[in-house]
Amino acid sequence: MVIKMKKISFSVVIPVYNAEKYIKVAIESVLNQTYQNFELILVNDNSIDNSELLIKTYTRHNKNVFLFLNSGKGVSSARNLGMSKCKNDYIIFLDADDFLEENCLEKIAAMLEKYEVDIVRFNYNKFFCDKNKIPIKQKLNGRLTENEFERKILPLFLNSYQLNTVWGGAIKRSRIQELRFKENLILGEDLAFNINLFKKAKDYYFMNDVLMNYRQNPNSITHTYNIELVKLRLKNVLYAYAELSVIESNLKRVKKRIEKEYISEFACSFCESGEKINKFYKEMISSTLENTNNIIKPTFKLKVLIYIKSIYCRYIKNILKKVVFAIKEI
Repeated sequence: MVIKMKKISFSVVIPVYNAEKYIKVAIESVLNQTYQNFELILVNDNSIDNSELLIKTYTRHNKNVFLFLNSGKGVSSARNLGMSKCKNDYIIFLDADDFLEENCLEKIAAMLEKYEVDIVRFNYNKFFCDKNKIPIKQKLNGRLTENEFERKILPLFLNSYQLNTVWGGAIKRSRIQELRFKENLILGEDLAFNINLFKKAKDYYFMNDVLMNYRQNPNSITHTYNIELVKLRLKNVLYAYAELSVIESNLKRVKKRIEKEYISEFACSFCESGEKINKFYKEMISSTLENTNNIIKPTFKLKVLIYIKSIYCRYIKNILKKVVFAIKEI
């Protein structure tokens, strides 16, 4: 059943790059919403597959579906272009390989009629290679105000990955007129955007409903690990968390989170030596985050963990070499 048009309107923004395999599912999940007061904005970021042709089949038959072209500058640039074209009350970001539940907009609109907050966050399903969906639920529920940022919102940034994505929520357009994604960040751009967004907002609402589906893509850049990507991830994560370190009372918590990210990324690059990562980390502190007062200087505990990990990694690497050699000999 389609719900009649109501006061609150939505702009759904989908950046698209070589998404012909999934883009139809994403588009139709928006068009089939039970709540129809929306516009769908798709930004093709110089795709070389049939994504644009598929999108045009929808723009020809739907007056509220719009296609804009971006010159291959990346997802941040595509989202910024999409945001600049939005005309409705709330913006929802959706990736081209994900899709909404059919009652997503209806549920959000009903909540916003009671609490017209700046930011809405909702639960989602995670699934891998079209297998069973796993519901991912938030740690918070209900309405919060800016006065509760440091006590309740900040821990989500520092102790979880719950707010690391821009999808999974709705944002009041009037609240982010001047806020844009940092186009020089290839990884961690969502985190940097959200930190500034939540600092800027007056109130938030965390819904208990599962309203979208996140497809884990094993070939995406966020699930790829090599030494250069690890360096890039660390650099961008440190840049993002530096935004929180300006609050003096946050310094210790920010430092712990950065160390956690550092160890995590290091573990994912187990085929590289600890010395390489450690050297890069020290160099980056002075060149990238000069205004953080050395809050991310590696502690003794961190150095010990890195040393143990480097020995372990070399041990594993030698075993892998022996296994590969043995297979070749068969």
